[in-house]
Amino acid sequence: INFNTEYFTLLSLILIISCFNLLFCLSTLRKALFFTFGLNIRSRKKMIDFKNKPIFLAPLAGLTDLPFRQIAKKCGCDVSISEMISANALAFGSQKTIKMLERAEGESPYIVQLESSDAKNLAKSVEFLNACDGIAGIDLNCGCPVPKVFKQGAGSALLGDPKLLCALIETIKKTSNKRYTSVKLRLGINES
Repeated sequence: INFNTEYFTLLSLILIISCFNLLFCLSTLRKALFFTFGLNIRSRKKMIDFKNKPIFLAPLAGLTDLPFRQIAKKCGCDVSISEMISANALAFGSQKTIKMLERAEGESPYIVQLESSDAKNLAKSVEFLNACDGIAGIDLNCGCPVPKVFKQGAGSALLGDPKLLCALIETIKKTSNKRYTSVKLRLGINES
C-alpha cells in the first residue's frame, strides 16, 4: 500500500485526537445527581478516566438534547456530547443555537460538538464556548453526510479536504481553553 504522507499524517492526527470517541465499553451504573438547567453552572471539574473504559454518549443531531442526555446519565453514561451545533450559527449569536448548549449540573464531563468548514466562524464559536463553564471539550464533526451540511463543505465533506480539516483542528486547539479536543469521523466520504 502506498500512503500519501499528507493523508498518513492526517490519519495519525485524527486517531490520536479522537481516541476517546472510540472507547465505548461497559461501566457500572451510577446514581444520577439532581439536575439544574443553565449554561454557567459551576461544578467540580471532572476528568475522563480512560483506564476505567468510560461510556460515551454519541452525538446525534435532533436526538441528544438535554432531556435525552439526562436519561443517559441516569443509566450510567460517563461522558455526554451535545447534539451537532452549527459553529456559524453560534458565531452569529443565534439564541436557538445557544439554548442547545444547555446542560444539567450533573452532566460532567460534557463535550460540545461543532460542525463547520469556516475557520474564522469556528474560532468565534470556540471563543464563545471558552466563556461557558462546565464544558470539558470540543468535538469537530467530520461524520455527518446530510446534504445540507455536506454542501457547506462541513461534516463528512471535510474528509475530502485534509488541509481544511487540519486547519480546523488547529483552529480549535489554538483557540480553545477546554481540556479535550476530539473529532467524530466516518470511514470515508461515501462509506456509512
